[in-house]
Amino acid sequence: MTFKQKLNISYTLIIVILITIITYSHYLIHVSNTKQNMSLTMNELSHQLSINLDAYLSELTAATMQPLYDRDQIERLISGKHLQDLSLAETIQLENYIRNVYLYPNSEDITAVHLFDNQMGSISLYQKGQRYEYAPESTDAFVEAKKAWGKSAVSGTFLAQSSHSSESMPIFSVLRQLNIFEINQPYGIIVLDVNFSKIDDLLRNIQIGSDSFVSIVNDQNEVIYSTNHENITTRAPSLNADDWLRAEAELNTAPWKLELGVPIKSVLNQKELLLNSLLIMAASILVAVMFSGWFSRKVTLSLEQLQRLMRKAESGEFNLRFHTKSRDEIYHLGNSFNHMLTQIKELIDRTYVAEIRQREAQFSALQSQINPHFLFNTLETIRMMAETEGNSETVKMIASLGKLLKVNFRQQSLVTMQQELEYVEHYLYLQSARLSYPPKFIIACDDSLKKIPIHALMIQPLVENSVLHGLRPLSRSGCIHVEVIRKEADSSFEIRVKDDGVGMAAERLEELRKRMQTALNESGQETSIGLLNVERRIQLSYGKKFGLEIDSIEGEGTTVTCKLPLYKIPQQNETGGVIGYEYISNGDRR
Repeated sequence: MTFKQKLNISYTLIIVILITIITYSHYLIHVSNTKQNMSLTMNELSHQLSINLDAYLSELTAATMQPLYDRDQIERLISGKHLQDLSLAETIQLENYIRNVYLYPNSEDITAVHLFDNQMGSISLYQKGQRYEYAPESTDAFVEAKKAWGKSAVSGTFLAQSSHSSESMPIFSVLRQLNIFEINQPYGIIVLDVNFSKIDDLLRNIQIGSDSFVSIVNDQNEVIYSTNHENITTRAPSLNADDWLRAEAELNTAPWKLELGVPIKSVLNQKELLLNSLLIMAASILVAVMFSGWFSRKVTLSLEQLQRLMRKAESGEFNLRFHTKSRDEIYHLGNSFNHMLTQIKELIDRTYVAEIRQREAQFSALQSQINPHFLFNTLETIRMMAETEGNSETVKMIASLGKLLKVNFRQQSLVTMQQELEYVEHYLYLQSARLSYPPKFIIACDDSLKKIPIHALMIQPLVENSVLHGLRPLSRSGCIHVEVIRKEADSSFEIRVKDDGVGMAAERLEELRKRMQTALNESGQETSIGLLNVERRIQLSYGKKFGLEIDSIEGEGTTVTCKLPLYKIPQQNETGGVIGYEYISNGDRR
């Protein structure tokens, strides 16, 4: 998968996810806000309706108190008497009072008035003579009114079958016991039968949403009234909170409560809202996909051009240049690429080619001057003659010189630690034979490090410096101690070359240390095998974390410590150059 495709897919996924989250969140927030606003509206509405209903019921209960104010009209007539014992004139007076106070002024809602005396004798007057079957004295509200001792009571809803119509009419009653004020003794009970015409006027026009309803429920959870007339006198239905919004308000004048119910689907229209949200989301995603395609193409166009140039550069074509009109990071990357190609070409022209030519000339000159086979054969002839004459020291020196020359002619990049130490031993032997004061030398190496590969001629230059600059100026025999130590703590090992020679002054030591810190930038002949050459090879192969450390005290000697990684060695290519790293453990490659 290309970077352009990854970028396009990433942008598309991010935008799709964000749009989906935003759309769905907006949908949920809208639903929540709508529910919350509707709930507040319904609560306010139910509260206002309860106030209106309380006001209406208060008028009805106040009407039942009218006989207590007009005592001569009812109290005088039936106090201590039975209704059946009233004279015709008294009966007409009583009926006219009931009609004039209750039936005529309240023709819309009061359907009948029942008056009971203490002996449960009764008189019932109906609105416009429309009688119906109803016995108030058999209801729980009648018993409650007697127990209330003068306070009003309200009955539940009952269906009255009219004698003039086949349809039943829902009615509720307001009852009050009438007491004699002076002795607080009852003399009768008045019952007002009320239809729901005025309550209908208050509630039937309340339409919050389709299929909404307004109900009045008593404390037994029976429906007293409902805009859905089929539910009157039944048990109040239970509503699922996930499908309905509800609001309630308690009434003060009766043990009733007002309930409002609205189907959520009729308020929210969730299907239409969800469909609109999906359409908006689909359109947004389409635009986002088109934008991400255009944007990823615009971003990767310069990168694709740079990639093509890099592939050409890999094949060795360096006369290339990257051009772009933008001024972003890709522009700077392209400039760096152009600068790198320029430097590579200059390096090849000035250094690599020149070095190859120089080494070819040197090698040709060396071949013309010295024939290795002739040299080794000549040395072998001299060694055999010395051995015939019994000169064992000469034999040993010729053998050591032959081994040194053989290593140099091989031009190996990597040797084992044991081979390098043997080379150092031969070198020290020859030096001890040619110096006026032959040095002593001690070579010690951890057995686990003898087979580890290192660069050829890594230790010999350190030993050579100790001989030439440390021991040769002495007028006595010195000592060189070569030690290879394993450091498990930081997975490394150290090669220590210590002498007891003349040492060096502090100023000279400081100058040498500074040169060692800039070894990679030092210009000079690559054939040099001094300390700088060793330091440069170590840092090129292992990094700046490793290298040489020099300690010296004037008049006491010098110690050079070479620190190398224990589990990392340089690989060599076909021409002996370093091309990379591989890891080893306990002397074995892995």
